[in-house]
Amino acid sequence: MSRPVCHLLAVSLGITAVGAVAWGCGKKGTPTGGPSGAVVPPEKSAAPTRKADKAAGVHERVKIKSGALTAGSTPGDEGRDPLLEPVLLPVELGPFEIDRLPFPNDPGKPARTGVTREEARALCREQGARLCSELEWERACKGDDGDLYAAGNAWDPQCAKDPNTCASSLGVLAMGGALREWTDSELVAPGDDKRRADVRGAAASADGVDHRCAHRGAVDGTTKGNDLGFRCCKGPPNAAAIPAPRSAEVSFSKESLDIKKVQRALQAIPELSAYAKDVSYFPEDDAVKAVLSRGDAGLKPGPVVTTSPVAWNPLPTEDVVVLALRAKASSLILAFYKLPDDKLRLASSLVLKDENGPVVLSFTSFNKKRVAWSTCWECPGEYGAVELRDNRRIVISHY
Repeated sequence: MSRPVCHLLAVSLGITAVGAVAWGCGKKGTPTGGPSGAVVPPEKSAAPTRKADKAAGVHERVKIKSGALTAGSTPGDEGRDPLLEPVLLPVELGPFEIDRLPFPNDPGKPARTGVTREEARALCREQGARLCSELEWERACKGDDGDLYAAGNAWDPQCAKDPNTCASSLGVLAMGGALREWTDSELVAPGDDKRRADVRGAAASADGVDHRCAHRGAVDGTTKGNDLGFRCCKGPPNAAAIPAPRSAEVSFSKESLDIKKVQRALQAIPELSAYAKDVSYFPEDDAVKAVLSRGDAGLKPGPVVTTSPVAWNPLPTEDVVVLALRAKASSLILAFYKLPDDKLRLASSLVLKDENGPVVLSFTSFNKKRVAWSTCWECPGEYGAVELRDNRRIVISHY
């Protein structure tokens, strides 16, 4: 078998590519590197950090109009927590006002920290206001363009050093820069029956990706911390909320995916577009028989062996579909994240050059972190897996 070529890319099914990051391949296709940066849609490419157009006034509030918010993040985004962040959740919010700065909302005074959530609520009530909901906070952070960070689509460490100078597109300052902030919302993490307070933002010392507008944190409401502050909102509270994530139970199933959609997706990826025209699925019965007979090892009880696309939900908020395809004289193994509106985002790909297969996929309930692939059943150098790694990345390995 020829040495494979691996890629970790992203694509919006049949429409436009939404970013690309590469994995290298080492011996037998084992990944040797990781993403070189955030997976960012072209329309959200990095731009200069947005600075405040004017200094904040004392107790100044920003009026936020009613409108749509796409809450959460896209599977494959760097730093995304699939246990807590929803997948591109559309939400309609009514109008509200939000403090331009963290409490006491006074540029001449330091942000108030070291208070519990109930104490934060009481301080907001004294101002004739209330604690913001997490979706109100995220709306003020992302603005009308759905920015990844409050001040743009790339993290600028200067926003942690001098947060009051960094502004969201709606003019709200210091969001996610140097503080975690209490919200009035709660969340339940998968596997945890206790409802906890939701906090947004991150401490100045946190990793850059933790400053994303979609980043959520679960904290006991009685917690106090020097990096934990809050800001207040005013107006009728928005009742919209992020639903609890589904069960963490992993499942596999065969799926039908129109090959024309796959072709359009491949056409949008420069590294794979040459294969798009002639791509096809391997015939089920003949392919399975050929791969098993080549291995001469028989099929052990348990795994399902197929050439159909395999639907897999390795994490509570992420659905993946794994494909094995013939492409000219080569073979492709692809893993796509499934997104809303019938779109796909490529998580990882492996090209077996000059290997015309067939390639089969297999899965079993005994190992829920992988979908195996093979051209020769259990033959060294002729099989591998689409795997969920500990860093929550999807990687295609070749053994």
